[in-house]
Order: sequence, then structure tokens, then C-alpha cells
Amino acid sequence: MENDVLVSVVCLTYNQEKYIRRAIESFLSQRTNFKYEILINDDASTDETANIIREYEMKYPDYIKPTYQSENQYTKGIKIAASFLYPQAKGKYIALCEGDDFWTDQLKLQKQVDFLEKNETCSLCVHGAVEVDAETLIARGKVCPSKKNRYFTTEEIIIGDGCIFATNSMVFRKQYSDTLPKFYYEAPVGDYPLMIYLSLCGAVYYMKDNMSAYRREAEGSWTKKLEKSDAITKINVLTGIEKMLADVDIYTNKQFTSAINEVITKKRIVLFYKMRCLFKLKEPEYIQWYNELPWWWKCVIHFMNCFPKLTSRTLKVRRYIKNG
Repeated sequence: MENDVLVSVVCLTYNQEKYIRRAIESFLSQRTNFKYEILINDDASTDETANIIREYEMKYPDYIKPTYQSENQYTKGIKIAASFLYPQAKGKYIALCEGDDFWTDQLKLQKQVDFLEKNETCSLCVHGAVEVDAETLIARGKVCPSKKNRYFTTEEIIIGDGCIFATNSMVFRKQYSDTLPKFYYEAPVGDYPLMIYLSLCGAVYYMKDNMSAYRREAEGSWTKKLEKSDAITKINVLTGIEKMLADVDIYTNKQFTSAINEVITKKRIVLFYKMRCLFKLKEPEYIQWYNELPWWWKCVIHFMNCFPKLTSRTLKVRRYIKNG
């Protein structure tokens, strides 16, 4: 049907009055040969975010379909996209972008949908993205796991730890949002378990073109809040992700145990390094896990503990080389 919506753009926002216009404008600028809708959930913002969305709703009523929450749903532990937006999506495909990010290529949706339409076994299509300063928009890095177009395996996505693809690059088949597993709903994050689940449903294809921008440390973002949080909160989030990965291990009949253990090892070491308390890895709660580590991981931990400044410089150089 010519008038049927083919893509539902899903955008979550909260107190992003500084960024939401850029996001919405990037959605509206898409050049497509199909119809799409823009579903925006404002999670009871206390700034001007909701009013800005209302401006666009009045101006583009055929596109903008907002949901205005009277109470903050995130603090209740509710998965907002899955609970409110996925069920009302009319599209065959769902495209994600949070309110502090934006798309940079006007043909982004067309390119991804064209590929998905021609490749029915593909459940998720993603692409490269640029990391930009939240305020100046100066490029600070890239989210580009490959220099060429290619498929990614579930194992690679698990090891990628949720950072392998930019969330705002994801376009997936709406049908899979109807069957999201328990490990998705119980995870403290949404994009990582979603990527894993979609990779279990079908193929995941990556396009090397940078077609979106991810604001690094945007004001009010989940990442920035986590970085500023106390040690207990950080450890609780880590515990939640470990629980999610353990559930994935059971869900997949332990097909990816090795990859899951690798991710957990890296996450624990990086977290305690950032908290300047690597010594905690030898405390009763973690000692059995520590003793079972390969010798080379123990050497890495010892080096990081003894030479924190050199470790920091090494990581910065590695990040610079990775981002080109």
C-alpha cells in the first residue's frame, strides 16, 4: 500500500532542550521513497523539551507522534521503548535515535531499508557514526568497528560490550520487538541486550559509511550520569549487566560462554581501574574469579595497578589509533 508507513523512528528524550531540535530536524530531513513516522517519548521532562516537541507536532502532525509522560518512567525501571513506542509503531522497520543524538546523512533510512528489503534474513542493519563534542559538535572519535561493509556475528556483538555500534545507527525489523526476551527487560541498559537478541534472530549487517553523530558526554545522558555516580551505583550496573549476560548464556544454551566470560573480565577490570581500586579484585567477593583468570590477565591487572599513569596514556594512544 502506497500510504502505509514503512519505518517508525523511535526517539527517547528527557531534559534535552539543548539537543532535541537537532535530532528532530535530522529525522525530518530524510529523503525517502516511502512513508515514515516519528515516535517521540518525553519522559516527563522538567525543562522545555516537551514544549519544543509540541511545536514540531503542530507543524508536522503527519510525522510527529509524541507520547508525553506525566511521571518519569525510567526511574520506575520501565523499558520505555518496548513498553510505549514499539507497540504503537506502524512501520515494518524501527529506526532508533535518542534525543541528544542526530543523523547526518539524508539518505540514511533509504540506504538501510533498501538493504533490508533485499535481504530478508537480515534482522538488523547498522552503520558507522562519528563521536562529537556535545556542545561544539567537533569530531572526537568514531564508532566504526570495521573499515568495510560486512556482517557481524553474535560473538563479536557480545564482545563489543554494547559499544560496537552506535544506537542511533540501528534499523531493525519491527516483528522482533514483539518477542523481546526476559534478559532484555531485566537489563540495566537497553541497546546492548537488543543488539544481542537481534543477532540471534537473523544476520546483522554493518555499513561503513558514517551516517549519524553521537554526542559524547551530553548533558543529562545516561553515560554521563553513570560516570558521575558513586561506586555502589557503578558496581550495581556492572552486576546487572553480568546478570543479563548470564541469562543470555542460558538462553543460547551456552553457545557463547567464552565470549561472555571475556566481556565480564574486561568490564570488571576496567571498572575497578577507573575507580582506582583494583585491589578489590582480590577481596573475598571476587577472589575465586581472580584466581581462575589466565596468567596474562593477572599480569595486566598488576601492570595497571602499579603504573596507573602509564596505563592511562597507553589507553589514550590506543583510542587515538582506533579512531584514526
